[in-house]
Amino acid sequence: MCASRDERDLRQPAAHHELVPCLDDHLEPGAEVRLRSSGKLRSVDRERAVAILDRLHAAQNVFYAGGDEQALRALLDPGVTWIVPGVSAIAGSYRGIDEVFSYFARRRDQAAGTFRMHRRDVLVGEGSRIAALTDGTASITGVQHAWSTVGLYELTERDRVSACWLLPFDQAAFDAIWSG
Repeated sequence: MCASRDERDLRQPAAHHELVPCLDDHLEPGAEVRLRSSGKLRSVDRERAVAILDRLHAAQNVFYAGGDEQALRALLDPGVTWIVPGVSAIAGSYRGIDEVFSYFARRRDQAAGTFRMHRRDVLVGEGSRIAALTDGTASITGVQHAWSTVGLYELTERDRVSACWLLPFDQAAFDAIWSG
């Protein structure tokens, strides 16, 4: 269980091991979460983070609309990990570019090419991780849906995404949308 605001000193950044129990609260049983050390990777400033996420979301939107996957593949590390919590048809831990693309294709097909991502805000700090507040929209089985998430992204030195942890604001609603 995650520590509450009163249980830990919020002036200090959470250590990597402190994040794992919090993420575990939002994953299906048995899901493995591996947080990579930031090591000597350069920090990501806001301008760079926004540019990376705008390229990623634009390439995802093209792919989700039925377009080519080449631009999206170029933005992902071959060993990418994508974690989607919950119990919906798209929930899971996807490892490697082929599994991640299988997940992306399942999402695209379920939304019949209508799924779109809309970046709202980007949070940066020291190290190679960025967080993006993102809204999603899709028409699934003829019903228009909207939701909000935080995506926590790990970047490589070459500005490729090596990991994403998706955290819906309303997990139950997100699961209901993607369980059709």
